[in-house]
Amino acid sequence: VAGCLVPAWSTISAAAQELALLLHAPSSAADSPSATVCRLVESLWPEGSGPAPGKVEQLLQVWIYNCFSGGAGPERGTFESGALCPGAAMMSHSCVPNAIWHFDADSGTFHLCARCSIAAGEELLIPYLSNGDICLPTPERRGRLLAAKDFHCCCPRCSGELDDARAFVCTCCGGGAFAGTGAAAAAPSSGTIQGAGLLDGAVIELCAAGDELSETSVAVVCVEGCGPLPGTAA
Repeated sequence: VAGCLVPAWSTISAAAQELALLLHAPSSAADSPSATVCRLVESLWPEGSGPAPGKVEQLLQVWIYNCFSGGAGPERGTFESGALCPGAAMMSHSCVPNAIWHFDADSGTFHLCARCSIAAGEELLIPYLSNGDICLPTPERRGRLLAAKDFHCCCPRCSGELDDARAFVCTCCGGGAFAGTGAAAAAPSSGTIQGAGLLDGAVIELCAAGDELSETSVAVVCVEGCGPLPGTAA
């Protein structure tokens, strides 16, 4: 915004601000700006010349709820970068996404890749959760999405009676593996999340020993190329 007391900062055009405000943020964001935002406006602009604190709060909340994380590499220490990509931010979330994304903080580039064949006109669905969080049980995934993104997930995986994608560590190579049931176990590239997460080592031992986990057909499949782990069947 013109007139800012920190001229080295780049400004965001009015058109870009209006585009950002089309994205989701809690409806209460602009009703009562926080004391921190009010002090920020007072510190950065001469009295009476700055933007309305309510609009700054709303833009801040839009960024919080819609930004894409670029992660924190060693050269950036503990700082985690993020960017607001309005077009990409309009894509819906799914815990069984048909596309995955990556934001390259060094080049400022947003990368979107299909996980399976996507028909013309089919909606693109991406994960809002990290690789680790998306492998958590349904109640925990829903809790994280409600807290971080302000919605209750009703995707097919969260709404189903059985959570058909859980993460494990491959007992052969130590890479990522997942447990799938039914059709998901037979088609790892189209219906499950291919990533490693936290797990109970005792469950791994049961799978490797060939013991049944349930009455449903279960397979633990390594995504690094080992295939189904010994003792499991699709």
